[in-house]
Amino acid sequence: MSRRVLYLLDCGTHDATAMGTIPALAEGTPEEVLGLFVEDKDLVDAASIPGVIEVSVHTLEVTQFSPEQATSALSQHAIRMRQLFDQSAARYNLTARFEVSRGRTIETLMDTAAGSDLVIVTRPIHGAGLRARTGAYYTALTETGNDVLFVNEPWKTGSSVVVVCPTGTDDPELVISRGKTLAQLEGLSLVTVEEGDARLPDTSESALINLCEQHDARVLVIPATPGVDWNSLLAGLLDKLSCSLFRLKSVKP
Repeated sequence: MSRRVLYLLDCGTHDATAMGTIPALAEGTPEEVLGLFVEDKDLVDAASIPGVIEVSVHTLEVTQFSPEQATSALSQHAIRMRQLFDQSAARYNLTARFEVSRGRTIETLMDTAAGSDLVIVTRPIHGAGLRARTGAYYTALTETGNDVLFVNEPWKTGSSVVVVCPTGTDDPELVISRGKTLAQLEGLSLVTVEEGDARLPDTSESALINLCEQHDARVLVIPATPGVDWNSLLAGLLDKLSCSLFRLKSVKP
């Protein structure tokens, strides 16, 4: 059982329904779920650039932008994220706490992820307001020993869980089992594919995206496998996949 789960609510997050998957993804109810929101220094610094404007997440109203306004907006957003997280934790009966940090999001995320077994990153790729950061922003997570779920919001999309076992996967049955547990929890169909299958000639970015589109995936499950260039693959998938992505760490029991 995972001892701790880190749940990052990135700027623009709209819901936290993916928290309902935590017992399945963590292979049991974790001791603690840590919710994290970062009042991002990069956004505040950007407000100091001449000519920068602010677009409201909720109304799309365009106004002039200043560091003071950015700091205030982030503080208000942190309050909403705390409420959203606490409500979802209560709904799913999870032991949880919420922290607000100030700094650069990726640096804070990496520091906090070091003590976690599962990391969930919410990314608002649809809807009004802020868009997700590029996939390259998160590639450092591929070098950690965490299972990582990237939630490309909204979570409640698609009709299947697509599980891919690249050549060299240590334990394909264990990978499939993880995907099956998630599919059963969410009431989705399970699609399992090994590299070299007619549906997946290779694990290139385009092949994986086509596979997910063909099967109307809600989430792609794929393990860390030797020989896969995760830095470039992850960056491309996060930018172009419409579904979420669950990257498993080494699956050796």
